[in-house]
Amino acid sequence: MNATPRPIEWTKEGECFICTSHAAGMNGYPRTYRNGKSLTIAKQILNRRLGENHGLVSRHTCDRRNCINPAHIISGTIGDNNRDTWERGRHPLSGCCYTHKGEAHRRAKLTSNQVIEIRQFITDRTLSLRAIGRNYGVGLDAIRKIKDRKSWKHI
Repeated sequence: MNATPRPIEWTKEGECFICTSHAAGMNGYPRTYRNGKSLTIAKQILNRRLGENHGLVSRHTCDRRNCINPAHIISGTIGDNNRDTWERGRHPLSGCCYTHKGEAHRRAKLTSNQVIEIRQFITDRTLSLRAIGRNYGVGLDAIRKIKDRKSWKHI
C-alpha cells in the first residue's frame, strides 16, 4: 500500500520557509516518509536535486532546523556539517571548552588562585589529595587532574 504523501505547508519568516505541516523528529528537523522510509524534508529536497544515492548530507545555510527553503539547503559531507556546527557556535562545546580556560570556563568551580594553592599543598604534601578536594569542594579526580596538569595547564 503506497499512501499519497501529505503536502508540505510552510509560512515565510524573513528568507526562511518554516515547515508547519510536518512534525519535527527528535533532532528538530521536520520529517516525512518516502518509499516507506522516514527522512527529513531537507534531505528529500536534496534528493530531488541530486538524485537518491548521492551520499551527501543536507546543510542549512540559515541554521534553522525547521526551514525548508530549497535555497537554504546545500549539500556537503558530514565533515562539512560538523565544521559548520563549530564555526557557527552551535556545538555544545564550541565557544566554551576550547576557547575559555580556567575561571572563564562556564563549569569552573575553582579560581586560578585556588589552583595555585592546591598545587602548593600537593608540593608540600601536608594534606592528602582527597582532603584537598574536600577543602575546595571538588572531587579527588579534579585534584588529580590539577596535579598531573591535565586541567588548569595554563597556570
